[in-house]
Amino acid sequence: MSIEKIKYFETKYEVETIRANGHQVWPLIRYSLWAFYSSEVSPISVGFFGFTRIIELVKQFFYGFISFFGRYNYLGFSDSSERKLINDKWVDKSVDFILESLPRSLLFEIPLPRHYPTTKIPTLHIASKLPLYALERMYTIFNLKSTKIENEHIIKQLLDEMGVDFDYLKVIKRNTAQYKVGKLIWRLYKPKGVIIQCAYTNTGFVKAFKDNGVKVIEVQHGLISSGHVAYNIFKKLDNSYFPDYFLSYGDQEIGIFKNENFYIPADRVIPAGHYYLEIIRKSKRTLKEYLPEASGYRYCVSVTGQLLPHIELRFIKFIIEVAKQISETCFIYIPRNLSSDIYKADRLPSNLIIASDRDTYEIIRLTSCHTTMYSTCAIEALALGTPNILVNIDNLAQVHLGETLCSRKSTIFVDTVEEYIEALNRVKGCRKEEIVKLNSDLISPHYQNNVRESLKTIFTT
Repeated sequence: MSIEKIKYFETKYEVETIRANGHQVWPLIRYSLWAFYSSEVSPISVGFFGFTRIIELVKQFFYGFISFFGRYNYLGFSDSSERKLINDKWVDKSVDFILESLPRSLLFEIPLPRHYPTTKIPTLHIASKLPLYALERMYTIFNLKSTKIENEHIIKQLLDEMGVDFDYLKVIKRNTAQYKVGKLIWRLYKPKGVIIQCAYTNTGFVKAFKDNGVKVIEVQHGLISSGHVAYNIFKKLDNSYFPDYFLSYGDQEIGIFKNENFYIPADRVIPAGHYYLEIIRKSKRTLKEYLPEASGYRYCVSVTGQLLPHIELRFIKFIIEVAKQISETCFIYIPRNLSSDIYKADRLPSNLIIASDRDTYEIIRLTSCHTTMYSTCAIEALALGTPNILVNIDNLAQVHLGETLCSRKSTIFVDTVEEYIEALNRVKGCRKEEIVKLNSDLISPHYQNNVRESLKTIFTT
């Protein structure tokens, strides 16, 4: 569903009047409905797990369990995919430094795909989020009361016009259960503040904490644009479903929340920067050391994948065709995870390498050009001095990044293989130092100082 369609439905229907169990329904189902409409995949569905996976989840369930029984002033919510290897420790690039700066903090972490040994992480107090998920499921399963929805006819009319059969009742129950677990966590710890890496998948928690006077800070974890459904709200809703403050990568995000957007007031968006990029910029590793299989090529392009049903496969076919036509250039494909369509592709060209076991940002820094559709890596690449060529399949690159990057000399949007090859020749002479300087507004420098000052402001007002 395009952002314009969401805007159409949100402004046409009185979605703010739909209520259940004392909650506005629309903030609870909005993102799930968009995901279902776009890919027919429910974000809250739980598929069948094999025996091996179940055993693994049981082991992960008790990770850091003893940490549940402490006293904490601040709580964090993140997932293990945010961890990057820095000085032999797996550091959560989104929340670790923030939690280190706040006394007596506990991090709830989702294992994606696993938790790291506590001896290999700097996080002082950490526990798996799986027990909280278990509580959510129990609340959902054993909630035998029927859910009465005020103005339910509005949802039905909206879904009828959309032409989808969406189980909104299931989503409402699950988010209501998350709200109840959030209230339980609040009673247990009475925190002063909560740091959340992704608020729109934790809507119930956000509301539970805010209803009890706790300040909620969301930390930017990926691309935010005028085309991102989760971060563009076109009607004034109860603001207790959304964070109090937002720590962004740079100044660009402030503009996103200024115009016709009710997600968060623009003056509550604080440019903080990007912790891990500042680390990577200082790296001394060479391409020969880090990616020896690519060191024989004069020119290397990093390619970051995008997990979109059907779309990623088309993107991969595009890259394969480009690689076949310019065999003297090495293309390094970085998949999002093991379910990427790159693993289903047959007979990849010899100059197309899959790099699934190495750091994305280090590869981008070491290559001469970066390619994606609309991954956040397009913005991060510029902060590392690497120019972009964005493949505009179904106009998705323009929708999500056109407003931010279209006017910048260091990024070129292409629609065809021929345009791509021409663009590649144009960016070969770009100097990394100049690219970093020209795009410094996208990701603010001095992350650590920015965070310290922000936390002082937030928790003393």
